[in-house]
Amino acid sequence: MQAQVDSLVTNINYFVRNNYRLQQNIMLKNDDIRDRDNTIQSLRETISWLEKEIIILNTPVEVEEVIEIIEIIEEEPNYRQLARIFNNMDVNRVAQVLQTFPPEVSVRILQEMNMRKQTQVMSALPPRVVTQYSEIILY
Repeated sequence: MQAQVDSLVTNINYFVRNNYRLQQNIMLKNDDIRDRDNTIQSLRETISWLEKEIIILNTPVEVEEVIEIIEIIEEEPNYRQLARIFNNMDVNRVAQVLQTFPPEVSVRILQEMNMRKQTQVMSALPPRVVTQYSEIILY
């Protein structure tokens, strides 16, 4: 009888150790899956930003619009007037044109635009430009 009890205890100990190892393995696999999910999410965000940049680069800019805006800037920048012009333009076109100006000018124009359009333009800009504009705004 004692031999059977000892055998059962040995088997139970074996299964407990095996169960513990399997749980550790599952935890490691879950960590690996979480890391891969984070990588996938990061790559999706990068793809999204690149798609926006492609749209901006493929959006034709009307020469007349740019000339009008440059004339205003060269005189004495009237940021409200520029903002009114940009508020009536396509978001992707605004994003493309803003990138042709000195960042300080672009930020001033953005600050004068209506909040909804400003938000749309900022989301259409490439991340590096948004970062640059944000740094100007903060400092």
